[in-house]
Amino acid sequence: MSGAEAPDPGLRACRILHLEDSPLDAELAAAALARAGMHPKIERVETREAFVDTLARGGFDLILADHRLPTFDGLTALDIARREAPDVPFVFLSGTLGEETAIDAMRNGATDYVVKQRLTRLPVAVGRAVAERRERRERLAAEAALRESRARLDTLIAQAPVGIMQFDRDGRIVLVNEHFAAMLGRTPESLIGQPKTSITHPDDRAATEAALAGLAASGSSRRIEKRYLRADGRPVWAETLLSLTGGEGTPQYALAIVQDLTERRRAAAALRAAEATSRLALRAAGLGTWDYDLVSGSLTWDARCRALFGVPAAAPVDYDTTFLAGLHPDDRARVDAAVKQSIEAGKGSFDEEFRVLDAADGRERWLASKGHGTFEGGRCVRLLGVIMDITDRKRSEQQLRLLINELNHRVKNTLATVQSVAAQTLRNAESTTQAREDFEQRLMALARAHDVLTRENWEGARLHDVIAQALDPYRHMGVGAERLQVEGPELVLPPRIALALAMAFHELATNAAKYGALSAAEGQVRIVWTLRREGGQTHLRLRWIESGGPPVQPPRRRGFGSRLIERGLARDLGGAVRTEFALEGVRCSIDAPLAEGGGFDARSLPSSSAGGQEGEDEIHRLAG
Repeated sequence: MSGAEAPDPGLRACRILHLEDSPLDAELAAAALARAGMHPKIERVETREAFVDTLARGGFDLILADHRLPTFDGLTALDIARREAPDVPFVFLSGTLGEETAIDAMRNGATDYVVKQRLTRLPVAVGRAVAERRERRERLAAEAALRESRARLDTLIAQAPVGIMQFDRDGRIVLVNEHFAAMLGRTPESLIGQPKTSITHPDDRAATEAALAGLAASGSSRRIEKRYLRADGRPVWAETLLSLTGGEGTPQYALAIVQDLTERRRAAAALRAAEATSRLALRAAGLGTWDYDLVSGSLTWDARCRALFGVPAAAPVDYDTTFLAGLHPDDRARVDAAVKQSIEAGKGSFDEEFRVLDAADGRERWLASKGHGTFEGGRCVRLLGVIMDITDRKRSEQQLRLLINELNHRVKNTLATVQSVAAQTLRNAESTTQAREDFEQRLMALARAHDVLTRENWEGARLHDVIAQALDPYRHMGVGAERLQVEGPELVLPPRIALALAMAFHELATNAAKYGALSAAEGQVRIVWTLRREGGQTHLRLRWIESGGPPVQPPRRRGFGSRLIERGLARDLGGAVRTEFALEGVRCSIDAPLAEGGGFDARSLPSSSAGGQEGEDEIHRLAG
């Protein structure tokens, strides 16, 4: 080191342990250092004991030692220094150190040597020794820090909850952690040195290479989803983050951070299956869904909900102009109040039935909707629910109410009929036995008429069926079809008229069996009816004609049967009924108007001529 060179700032504050028995030589050494701009703190010792004690205190940056001292020597001091302070440089400064001795000292660990006759070399030797020590200590510190960093990295890699793999430019695996190996059902040792393609699913190799090419071109990380192959051949879906590492200028390695997606994909598949099941269930149940975001005010309808309101798929929807405006005017205020109550009162649920007017064709439709709210901070922020068409149910309920009302009405009428039949039967019976038999037969006739109506849901009864039920007991008694002739067009009667005619036919058949045509072997009963148009209305003309029985004598008094036929039947039919007791057989004529729609087409019936004969008024007959 020349005098013109600026000394190392670290040398100005360094500490030197100087083993020297001559104070003068020590002063000369300090002066040589000072001339070089060095002003270290020097502590001089002369004996072994002082050297050992002072060295033990530590903190020295350099040891200067004479070779020969009266009670001590430099080589022994070197041995002690190597044991107690091996990192402190040791420089011999002596006037008696020979070349061979100096070489041996260097071999034993001395850093340098300077002869006292050439003190100009002392600053150079001291500066070099202190600098080398500092560099050595810095290197050792850096190496220790590197080892610590590598240990931390190894621990991080080993304990990372994701898979980590590194491969070189040739695509061979150079590092894997336990997590990645376990993900593939392998050991880390079995993967080291293997080509990365050996653990990549064949169908994903091209995509992986494309991602690596993009990574090499841009240097930016690449994220891909790919399948790895387990040891048993099963694929493992994983998300892989690729990045380049190592090397200066040209990266030598690629690092892959691998996240197993098996559970996530399984959960996603389960979620998709659940959503598909929900959609199928909603579709099977005819349910639509709606979502009302109270924060943004947006309303979302699915396709079914839109169809129920008659709103096109692409049309916007909102609460006021679509939902409320689509409700029936009579239901609008009630439903709006129910929605607001579920929101403002903290109820959080909505359950209402209401009518809507189809936006496309204006048809009325009944809907039922249920929903539940989501609350944040005590405030409802969202209503989510379902909606379904209940029009058929509402119609069924209305029909049921009508049927119940009709049933009540009919039960009352039936009870009134039974009461009247009982009273008239008891009043006209000659004995209790006869009264019981007549009453039972009339109740059976009424029950058979009810059977006919029940088969038709009480919407009406065919005239043929009413007659057949009334005559059925006599067919079982051996009266053949040739003796019971029924002719007339197809005709469906309202329930009230069907019951009245059934009771009338029962009375006529009972009388015929006791006293008239059916009491004789050759007797016949012929029931004939026709339909005609008169005054813009259809009329039923029916004839009960008996023949072949015993001569008929008019009854001395009118019994219940006669009054039922001539008065009750006429009243129920709103027409005329006449019974004749001709010698050759009983005749009963019924002429009554019929309401349109009674099972025939009134437009096909010809009109009658005013004032014409009966044969001219009668229309063509249809076979029953």
